[in-house]
Amino acid sequence: MLDRLQDRIEPYLLFLIGMAILVVIANAIISYFISRRFQKAILGFEPEEIGRLYGELDVTMSTIKEG
Repeated sequence: MLDRLQDRIEPYLLFLIGMAILVVIANAIISYFISRRFQKAILGFEPEEIGRLYGELDVTMSTIKEG
């Protein structure tokens, strides 16, 4: 009985492995395009650069208020 069960499972196993590989490749492609779009949205800045620019803007705005 186990031999018959193994014969029934093997075609689905290959299909499952193929689908898993397809899903991994699709996720890699989608994440690549999303990350590129996000980089364009933040003008290519890294998080540290955004923090530094925010600090500079905060100092500039407080200086304008004092002037």
